[in-house]
Amino acid sequence: MTERFPRYALYAFIVGLPLHNVAMATLWDIGVRDTALDVVSAWKEVLLAAALGLVVWRQRGLPFKATPADWLAFAFAAFVVVYALLPQGWLDGDATSRGVLFGTRHHLTPVAAFFLGRSLYFDGAELRRIGYLLLGAAAAVAAWGLVDVYAISLDTWRNSGVPGWYEEQLGLEYRGLSGLPENFVYNPGDERPLRRLVSTFLSPLATAYMLLAAILLAATWQRARWLSATLALLLVGLLYTYSRTAIAALALGLVVLAQALRSWLPVAAAVV
Repeated sequence: MTERFPRYALYAFIVGLPLHNVAMATLWDIGVRDTALDVVSAWKEVLLAAALGLVVWRQRGLPFKATPADWLAFAFAAFVVVYALLPQGWLDGDATSRGVLFGTRHHLTPVAAFFLGRSLYFDGAELRRIGYLLLGAAAAVAAWGLVDVYAISLDTWRNSGVPGWYEEQLGLEYRGLSGLPENFVYNPGDERPLRRLVSTFLSPLATAYMLLAAILLAATWQRARWLSATLALLLVGLLYTYSRTAIAALALGLVVLAQALRSWLPVAAAVV
């Protein structure tokens, strides 16, 4: 069990992360709040910390030789810790201890996920299973997001636990959309704002980044009918997030992928 737990933790993280915000907002709405919800919302950090700690304990350290990317991750983590420990007055900040804890937790989570992935060895079959899991989760996120855009009104979200989860639980104040994050809509400048695809992440950016990763993964696989349909769904979902950063990153990622695969097809896709 101790050998398999880090792998199970990774699977749970892939499936659970897209559901985190909508689940926490639902819990807030039914009355789970304050410290109790803080504890529940830390599930992903606890899961990663336990899995990574188990790997380090069993291997008596990180089981890989550090690369420049690893040292960059170490440096980022050290910067986050030092920044959290500095007195707020030194940088004219006014964050509370709870806010500092949330910020530190938020920034160290991807570092922990990175090192957990680096510490685990996967054969070809298991890597493919992880790929299927990621593609399936991303496709579900895209499909639900498209349903949300056309079938669920903003009033429904205004009257849900989303504003309370963001403002009262996380302390994030949004001035527009009755407490909803402003980026739930995109204003193209003609006074006709467009709904953005936020899906279960309740964020167009988080949704866009997951769909971006899934698209790049799918682009490395051999073409099949089901894969083409999945790619189309992911791409439509990405476009509906109206995230210019993610779309530009997709083009750049395809160029890098073309160099790795020694193929011009990803370059053509990047141009499109």
